[in-house]
Amino acid sequence: MGNGWGQIIYPGCVIALHRLGRRLVALGAVLALAGCASPRPPHARELEGTVYIYVGTSSDQLTNPRVDSHIRSLFSRFIHGFRMLHPRVGVQLVFFPEARIPAEVAQRHRSGLGPDLILVNGSTAKVLHGRGLSRTVSLPAEIFSQLKPSLLRSFHTKAGWSALPVFSQPQVACFDRKVLPQAPSTLQELLEVSAKGAPVGLSLEPVDLFWSAGSLGGTAALQQLLKLHSDAPPRPLNQAEREGLLRWLQWLDLAGDQQRINFYATTDEMLAGLVKGDLAWIACRSRHLPRLKDLMGARLGVAPLPSGPSGEASPIARLRVWSFGIDSSPEQRRISQALAEFSVNPLVQRATTLATLETLPVNRYVNIPVTSSRSLAALQVGMAQSEAYNLFNASLLEGEAGETILRKVLATMIFGATDETQASEMLIQRLTKLR
Repeated sequence: MGNGWGQIIYPGCVIALHRLGRRLVALGAVLALAGCASPRPPHARELEGTVYIYVGTSSDQLTNPRVDSHIRSLFSRFIHGFRMLHPRVGVQLVFFPEARIPAEVAQRHRSGLGPDLILVNGSTAKVLHGRGLSRTVSLPAEIFSQLKPSLLRSFHTKAGWSALPVFSQPQVACFDRKVLPQAPSTLQELLEVSAKGAPVGLSLEPVDLFWSAGSLGGTAALQQLLKLHSDAPPRPLNQAEREGLLRWLQWLDLAGDQQRINFYATTDEMLAGLVKGDLAWIACRSRHLPRLKDLMGARLGVAPLPSGPSGEASPIARLRVWSFGIDSSPEQRRISQALAEFSVNPLVQRATTLATLETLPVNRYVNIPVTSSRSLAALQVGMAQSEAYNLFNASLLEGEAGETILRKVLATMIFGATDETQASEMLIQRLTKLR
């Protein structure tokens, strides 16, 4: 299957599952119940055939063997549950770095051998659909009614749905419990703990720094300048938006002057610093939690991101979705649709949430046991913050024109080449030209 960095094949008759223990047995029972809750219509033809799924992955998933094993075991459980209903279906998974997915799909499509399903971030799904590399599907009423309308809205087209959300990955705070008994709940407290000796890491990657804008009133200006909601007509910033943008930049400039607050070019560098003990607090994503838990153990604390004088934090949550391939046979389309719909079954969603403690369900009928897990409680707050700002599917991909401008201007200000007032005007002028 090309240059994918790994693949798992589940033959039509046998699935090899090992070392999953009691949790797999329990999950298998839940998945069986999920299957019983969604029986095939009478006289429906049994699904039979093989589907090919491309999975977009992140850099830490590529380089960490334990995280890789964790992801593969999750897919094993999910596919095992699906095959309890459809034993004649085979599934082949191919993993690629997320950024390579559009190019890989395009290359395979030229030979008529594109994937049947693609699991990617919502922003990547939009790229695929915009390039004609994915198709629209119809969602049955019983599926549509179970999903949160806010998560579906951006995938609606005149012909149907361009993607189907399957779970979300919010952004939260990760901290070292040996240094901080509890995480700071406000931006002011974050400055105070750093002044008392706790080293803090902030990212220069706009997608991972955007969370701080909401706390200072900067999101409205950034959303307008960066066209994070493409359906909104461009307009000049009003005075309140300009003031909010300036407040955000002033706080970042102030943070950059603190002795124990350091800005990092990549989130991976911050993660490494937290693991080694060089940092006591960072903003992280739910997908980072398995790696951090594995390396830090009880040292790892998870909490909501701090609020500020202008409101709650504004994290950009990742929405993981199914995109549907354009080269599938009619039978492969049937299988793909059935597998995607199976993934949003409430029992399947709940089982996945409990098995991972790092993703949140998109099915609105799934109750999240936040009282029994601090991590899940923090993730739920992070997702609520993203939804409040409509930031669960915002696109700030590295290398995009707007992202590049924002990154460069922030770097010049934080490292002293410009002040916050100059940086604000630079952002407004340069980003306005892109609209």
